[in-house]
Amino acid sequence: MHEVKLASIELDASIQCRAAIDTATVNEYAERMTAGVQFPPVVLFSAGSRNWIGDGWHRVLSASQIGALSIAAEVHDGGRAAALKHALGANATHGHKRTNADKRRCVEIALREFPNMSNRVIAEMCGVDHKTVADARPVPTGEIPQFIGKDGKRRPAKCDAPPRQPERLPAEVRVEQISALASSGHNVEQIASELQIGRQQVSKLIDAHRIPITPHARPTHGAKSGKLSADRVYEETVNALTGIAQGLNLARSRPLTIGKEAASALLAEARASLTSINAMVKKLKEIASA
Repeated sequence: MHEVKLASIELDASIQCRAAIDTATVNEYAERMTAGVQFPPVVLFSAGSRNWIGDGWHRVLSASQIGALSIAAEVHDGGRAAALKHALGANATHGHKRTNADKRRCVEIALREFPNMSNRVIAEMCGVDHKTVADARPVPTGEIPQFIGKDGKRRPAKCDAPPRQPERLPAEVRVEQISALASSGHNVEQIASELQIGRQQVSKLIDAHRIPITPHARPTHGAKSGKLSADRVYEETVNALTGIAQGLNLARSRPLTIGKEAASALLAEARASLTSINAMVKKLKEIASA
C-alpha cells in the first residue's frame, strides 16, 4: 500500500463507470474521513508519474473535498487501459451498490473501448449477463464482424438480434387486395403467389369475407399452363364479374350480359385498384421506417 498524492491522480471521466457520481455518498465519506475513519485503499493503475482510478472514485473525491493531499492506494502498472478494465467490474460485488444505469454505462463504455471483444468477454468484464451486452451492441451492417473471445481467438459474430419477422398488413388491406385479384380472374393459388402469403390464409379470408370467386377461378389440378386465348380471357372476366354481382345481390345465376369493351374496362379498374392499394402500402412502409 502507498500514500499517493491526489495531484497525480487523473480524474478521467471517460473511464468513470458510474452513471453519475453520488454526491450524497461523497459528502458522507468526507464527514467520516474528517472524523478519522479509515477507508480501504483505492485501486490505481500507473503509467510513469500519472495514475488512473480503477476503483475508488467516491473516496478520491471525498479526500479532495476535505483538502487532503494524499490517499492510501494499491498501485498497479498498466495506466488508463488497465484501470478501465478493472473499473468495469468494480463494485459488482462490493462497495456502493451499482444501479441498472451504472451497469448500462459500464457496457456502453466497454463496447466503445473494446468493440472487437465478444459479448461474453465484455459481460465478464462488466459483471453482467451476455444478453445485456448483446442488447446494447449496435446491430452490425455489411460484412459479419469478427469478435475476440476469452481465448484470444477471432470468430465470426453470432447474430444476437432476434430474427426479423415478416411484415403483417392489416386484414382490411389483405381483403381488398384479394378482392381485386379475385375480380380480375385470379385463382386462390395465383392470389397467394401474388401476395406472397399462404394459400390457406387466402382461402380463410375469402370464406370469412365472402369474397366472390367463380369456379373457373378456383385452382385446377393437372391443367396445362399456357397463354389463354382472347375469348377465354373474356369468358373468365365475365364469370368473375358475374360472381361479384351475385355476391352483391345484383344478378341472378345466369352470366351477365356485358360486352368485351365494358368487361375489359371493369377488369382494368380492378387492376388499378390493386395497384393503388399496393402503392399506398408501400408509402406507409416508407413513412413508418423513416
